[in-house]
Amino acid sequence: MSRHARAGSLHQATRMSLPAALPNAAGWMLASAPARVLADYYLAARGDRAVLRRADFDPAALKSILPRLFLLELRSVQELHIRLAGSCLANRTGRELTGLDWLDLIGPAQRAARGAAFARMAGEPIGLRAVARYPATLGEDIIVEYLSLPLTPVRGDEPPMAIGVVASLWRPPGAKPMPFHQGNEEITPLPLAR
Repeated sequence: MSRHARAGSLHQATRMSLPAALPNAAGWMLASAPARVLADYYLAARGDRAVLRRADFDPAALKSILPRLFLLELRSVQELHIRLAGSCLANRTGRELTGLDWLDLIGPAQRAARGAAFARMAGEPIGLRAVARYPATLGEDIIVEYLSLPLTPVRGDEPPMAIGVVASLWRPPGAKPMPFHQGNEEITPLPLAR
């Protein structure tokens, strides 16, 4: 079997083994348990508001997914500052992500779409679900799902914020991601309006 035929078979097997995305109470299609945990918490904690206030966000309520959480400041369409990133994310990427730009973790061709999606989230009540593919050291793509949900800042002069979670949908055993800037993603907006 040629290398290309093997690669095609691997990618076909990868697609077949991905967990199915299922609707949650809001009708959002989510595939990973961490995304469902964050979504359920967020929808319950926001009360009668469309968007959860940063002051009402309690990370202690999310202990089971805390290592997978990230907190972003949506400074501009070109700058999505990673304010905090869980230990699992640092371990999986091999570097500390806090202080980096969320846009730098995706391929250059995808950055404008990611920036525009987060800018839209900063301006209207939506969340974002993305499925991102990154090349890995063992030849197969690593596939992750991330869910990002807006937070109303504590003070009016603070940039809009987002809380999010990342979970692997497919990761070949022992594979390490190659440079993240080679990845691509599909982003789906999730309505938050009540």
